Amino acid sequence: MHGVIQKLHWVWAGCCLLLHLLLAGPSKRTAWLSEADVDFFTGGGATEAADEAGSSPEAQATIGKRLAIGGLITAGLLAFALVPTKDLRLKPNKPLYFYIIQLLQAQAQLTECAALIEGAQWDSLRIILPRIKGNPTNAESAVFDIVALLDADTAAKAEPLAADFLEYLDTLDYNKYFDAMPTKQITGIQNAEYVRFSNSALKAAQGKLAAFLALMPPSELKAAKQQVQSQETA
Repeated sequence: MHGVIQKLHWVWAGCCLLLHLLLAGPSKRTAWLSEADVDFFTGGGATEAADEAGSSPEAQATIGKRLAIGGLITAGLLAFALVPTKDLRLKPNKPLYFYIIQLLQAQAQLTECAALIEGAQWDSLRIILPRIKGNPTNAESAVFDIVALLDADTAAKAEPLAADFLEYLDTLDYNKYFDAMPTKQITGIQNAEYVRFSNSALKAAQGKLAAFLALMPPSELKAAKQQVQSQETA
């Protein structure tokens, strides 16, 4: 238990440092992120444009949001990796296949998201995404419950896949990364960029979920698939 507390302390200290750096302002962040880091989170070329023209308030807001998202994603993945899920969570009270069913349902719903993204139906996408992650599908809680039920070796492989899956699922909505203004009409070029971004996130989320499900005990996965099929034919 002492080891658990120590790891939680490290996570807390890291998050506090991240928050301090985010609030310190651009001039104090130069030692935190390299030029390559800034180029990645700003989509490339943003720092050069800022040097030449002086960053506009909109450009600064965009860069700031992307840096914050990148930092918070990193902190979230660090916390996910350091905190021993099996030590901190009570055993779920339902059998493993029950939670696998929820992920199979999420898998089917992600397939539906592909058509919404291709059609740039962003409003519809923003309705379905919370329903996949939360009620009624509950994919987020399902991955945690599954990890808690797996043996230690399998859980160690499943945890990073679960973290990646949830990260990509969250970024299917391009507005979590881009500073799109709801009051402004989106241009065709912008829409095409958003479609490419969301499609990439979707494919990544589907890949991580498939890899996660591949770790499930065959008998439990089979039982879950049979249950889903019976629900579809009922």
